[in-house]
Amino acid sequence: MFEEIVMAEESKKIRALDSLIRMIQKFPYEDPTYDKLQEDLEKIRGKFKQLNHWESEQAPNCKCVKIEAK
Repeated sequence: MFEEIVMAEESKKIRALDSLIRMIQKFPYEDPTYDKLQEDLEKIRGKFKQLNHWESEQAPNCKCVKIEAK
């Protein structure tokens, strides 16, 4: 039973990661006039935060992706 729960959680993470990758690949980088720019960016940010949250639950002292401000 425990293995099924763990596998289901891993499956959710994989689906979320696949979704994030698809959103990034479809994002129109070359079109600054894209009418859904803010909406799509918010979706990408939300998915990234979801994945980062799951990762921080697993290893509280580690981050999925470390991005430093310059």
